[in-house]
Amino acid sequence: MESGNSRILFYAGNTVWCIGIGHDLERDYYYPQSLVRKSYEKAMKPGSAIHVIGHIEYQPTTNN
Repeated sequence: MESGNSRILFYAGNTVWCIGIGHDLERDYYYPQSLVRKSYEKAMKPGSAIHVIGHIEYQPTTNN
């Protein structure tokens, strides 16, 4: 769901924990930015849509 926090792009989580996801525009990748102990309902921006994630693909970063 869309974040109510301007530093976090969106949150993924459940009724107890949420992980905040950021986006690096320069390198065009998403990364974990925070972990909060609150439900997705409390973390989401009011009025934003909730989306079910069906697949996550991990790509390791390189050191260049």
